[in-house]
Amino acid sequence: MPGDYDGDGQADIAVYRPSDGTSSAMWYVRRSNGAGRLDQAWGWIGDVPVPGDYDGDGKTDIAVYRRSNGSTSARWFIRRSDGLGTIQQDWGWVGDQPVPRDYDNDGRTDIAVFRPSNGISSATWYVRKSNGSGSIVQPWGWIGDTPVPADYDQDGTIDFAVYRDGIWQIRQSSNGLRMPGRGPIVWGGAAELPVAIRSLP
Repeated sequence: MPGDYDGDGQADIAVYRPSDGTSSAMWYVRRSNGAGRLDQAWGWIGDVPVPGDYDGDGKTDIAVYRRSNGSTSARWFIRRSDGLGTIQQDWGWVGDQPVPRDYDNDGRTDIAVFRPSNGISSATWYVRKSNGSGSIVQPWGWIGDTPVPADYDQDGTIDFAVYRDGIWQIRQSSNGLRMPGRGPIVWGGAAELPVAIRSLP
């Protein structure tokens, strides 16, 4: 789980261990600033690690996504690196995929999920804006697609994008159109995995 956990502008080597002999999960971060190692218990077995800079302080926050919190809804558990406590937020349903990124370009990671099906063949993205201005609901992709959000058009805002069997479908945040032009990008094959650039921290 690489990220800039110490805020020095360099990605730190980090791993997430789902279980360390107990029901809790552990984070192990090797700080690039030479200040040793960070060991932090955060999460349970079955949680999905979703680190990001949710509080906007320039440091990656330790965070997990719990697909079920005793109901059909999912919950986010974020340990703020600014020392101002924690964030717990219900966002998403069972079956959603977490896709946290900075979709509103305010310098903070937004809580977001990719829903492979919303009762129809198309997929839908649900973003809870960190700037408090509401949410984004964006249809993009089909059942079976892999979400690969990143800033493909270099405008500083994350683009909605999906990958399927070597085909990339990217919706540019700069103009709402497909990239490039209005067609898909062919790169890769059916047996290959997409590697989208993750925003750091």
